[in-house]
Amino acid sequence: MADFNEAIRINPEFSDAYYNRGVLNLAKGNTAQAVADFNEAIHCNPKSDKAYNILAWVLATSPDDGIRNGAKAVEYATKACKLTGWTNPGWIDSLAAAYAEIGKFDEAFEWERRCLQLNIAKNDVEEIRKRLQLFLDHHAFRETPNS
Repeated sequence: MADFNEAIRINPEFSDAYYNRGVLNLAKGNTAQAVADFNEAIHCNPKSDKAYNILAWVLATSPDDGIRNGAKAVEYATKACKLTGWTNPGWIDSLAAAYAEIGKFDEAFEWERRCLQLNIAKNDVEEIRKRLQLFLDHHAFRETPNS
């Protein structure tokens, strides 16, 4: 954390430092600070598909009602997908979760189904299928809180 803070102090426009600090904050359970870091990463680099994606995922799947924002999650996930030509299954998975968060379960199911059609890692298939069933049953996906 100290290294990312120092990098930002030296270069306040260093998008990757904000992104990486956000990932660390997220891992530590500091979700609100992570969201702020991801927003700053996007501000510094509006073409950072990874920052748009992780922010979309957090806004769609956070167990904290105060963090979730489905409309923004759809906006950011769509931006991440556009930036990568709709080819990154992880970004499409985020879009599906975002649609579920706003109650558009048919769209969520369709995007999750498309995600399965892309080249995804074998160990991710089961998780994607679980989310497909959630969306089919009209439930949003929630990350489990950090312990």
